[in-house]
Amino acid sequence: MPELLIEWMPFILLANVASGLMMAGIIWFVQFVHYPLFRAYGVEDFRLTMRKHQQRTAFIVIPIMLVELLTSLILLVWTPESIPFRLVGINAAVLAAIWLLTFLVQSPVHRKLLDGPAEELTKRLVNGNLVRVVLWSARAVTSLAMLVFWYS
Repeated sequence: MPELLIEWMPFILLANVASGLMMAGIIWFVQFVHYPLFRAYGVEDFRLTMRKHQQRTAFIVIPIMLVELLTSLILLVWTPESIPFRLVGINAAVLAAIWLLTFLVQSPVHRKLLDGPAEELTKRLVNGNLVRVVLWSARAVTSLAMLVFWYS
């Protein structure tokens, strides 16, 4: 492992944990507070809300998701000896599943909802997001576990 990474490893691990916890919190909020409100909007309000939801959510989550990706890749390539590689691999695999679900399943549904409310699409969005709730929660736990191994 490069010397510079050894010095920065506590920061990398903390950034990985912080981004995991932030995204887990955001996804829980979206699942159980924000998405259920979609049913309360009329057609015109719905379209405007969907557009603003996508813009504002992207502004918040894209930087955090990029931190998740960068720190996970660093940890995957340069795994500290005190952290089991299997744990780092699980963390990265969970993140890969999250990204695939986000960009191949959830994002297309969001784009379709820009046309207006559709009960079936909203159900797909909420049900698909439940999987991401579980995955982001699992990622937060594995990130915390890596931090524990680092400091043990």
